[in-house]
Amino acid sequence: MNKKGFTLVELLAVIVLIAIIGAIGTYGIMGVNKNIKEQLWAGKVDLIKTGAEQYGDENKNLLKGNCIIKEKDVSNCMEVTVGNLIEKGFVTTKEKDDTGKGIIKNDATNKVVNEEKVFIYLENDVVYSEF
Repeated sequence: MNKKGFTLVELLAVIVLIAIIGAIGTYGIMGVNKNIKEQLWAGKVDLIKTGAEQYGDENKNLLKGNCIIKEKDVSNCMEVTVGNLIEKGFVTTKEKDDTGKGIIKNDATNKVVNEEKVFIYLENDVVYSEF
């Protein structure tokens, strides 16, 4: 008998293999995408901390209060919001809200962090920040 075409079992086997390969590829791409978003966010955190330290260095006279940072009482400290640092020009961003105001978004969670607090403190005459 002369065979023309594929059997149903052969077609199903090919479809299952394509589905498995597609699932593996999708999972890999999602992992890469997540890593990229986490790295973008880490870069933004560094940008925020650097801007906060510059702000603190220019305003050492304001570092007079006490703050609790990671359950530790720290003196010569102040807190500002990310939005304040953007408004004062110590953190730059290309992201804007609907009104055109500068914002920073957490790429991993897609949440705007302008109202998040940044702690700036003085230790051994060096300004540090914690976000």
